Amino acid sequence: MFIEKKDILKHYKFMVEFIGNSLGRDVEVTLYEFSKNGKGKLTAKSSNCNCELGSSIPNIYLNIFENYKTTEKKSINKIPGKDKNGNLCRVSTYFIRDESNNEIIGLLNIKIDISDIVSAANYLNETLKSITGGPERNLTKEYEEENFKNTVEEYSEKMINKLFSEIKKPNDALKTSEKIKIIKELNEKGVFNLKGNIGELAKRFNTSEKTIYRYLKSED
Repeated sequence: MFIEKKDILKHYKFMVEFIGNSLGRDVEVTLYEFSKNGKGKLTAKSSNCNCELGSSIPNIYLNIFENYKTTEKKSINKIPGKDKNGNLCRVSTYFIRDESNNEIIGLLNIKIDISDIVSAANYLNETLKSITGGPERNLTKEYEEENFKNTVEEYSEKMINKLFSEIKKPNDALKTSEKIKIIKELNEKGVFNLKGNIGELAKRFNTSEKTIYRYLKSED
């Protein structure tokens, strides 16, 4: 039975309100609908979202759409970033597809503001250092070093380069276990959410993409 695009998206509009009410003030939920020309507009939002209904899709979500509109990807999760106010956040996006042609017709987004959490963690770390004399970690600084300039591509490239810069020996001298550790660490940071990065790792390790996929699935 054929289901119209508006009927598909109607169900997700109810989810926006449900998720927003369930997760609290630090979580912003938005639903963007795409027209045939690829332009997106806001059709539903949680109560704490300041964007106007009908407003254009922000660049961060537009970039995600452009990167994944021709793939089979269902979602990307926990991508770090900053909102327009400079607050640290994590973004997860679910791709709503028309099953008749696999076309992305909408994006369901969950953005979690973690600024207060990071500040609290820094306070606890500083207090712990004064009590124990142990090392202090500045999570805000660590986060900003890992952060990307509002594009998934820059974030992925920075994570790959940072990790490889810390390797103390040539790539071709790495043991299989060391390669697996690197690949799984990058996977945990969401690097492989961006298409093309499997190929990039294969080039760096002078191996095949098939081998990289095997490393990702390995238990060790």
